[in-house]
Amino acid sequence: MALAQAERRRRRVRRERKGAAGLSSACGADNKDFEGATKALARVLDKEHFGRMRIVGQFNLGFIIARLGADLFILDQHACDEKYNFETLQRTTAIHEQRLIRPLPVEVTAAEEMVILENLDIFKMNGFHFQVDQDAPTTQKLKITALPFSKATQFGINDVHELASLLVDRTSTAGAAAPGGGGSGAAGR
Repeated sequence: MALAQAERRRRRVRRERKGAAGLSSACGADNKDFEGATKALARVLDKEHFGRMRIVGQFNLGFIIARLGADLFILDQHACDEKYNFETLQRTTAIHEQRLIRPLPVEVTAAEEMVILENLDIFKMNGFHFQVDQDAPTTQKLKITALPFSKATQFGINDVHELASLLVDRTSTAGAAAPGGGGSGAAGR
């Protein structure tokens, strides 16, 4: 049984070394193959790669030294931990909606009101529901009918302003990158 495992491991290591040109040989100072070096540097690590890495050691109490095939990686321990915590939080956090007994008027600027009206679906996706009075004067068209909450956190009016600001930033960034373009992604969870 141990012999079969050793053989499988030997074949796997050989495949890894054969399939991926090592960065040291592909990107060394003596390499004249620009395309090969560019290709080697453009490689992307997937989550599955981290599971196959072999930890070599730790450096300066903050970096993990790991090996994958012929390549050596230095991983920022704190960044890895933050990424793990963020993904766990995203996976386990559920946003709930608290319906309000009476709609709550929202004090917003004309620009914020326009952004909210143009992105009601994004606000709804994030747990904010609005009642819209088209006949009301500008800046007074919106009333909140539901607010999001998660665990012990209740979101409120400040979060409406923050999400509107994020959407304005996203739209202005997308508009600068693509003439006449608004954003195409969702400012979601």
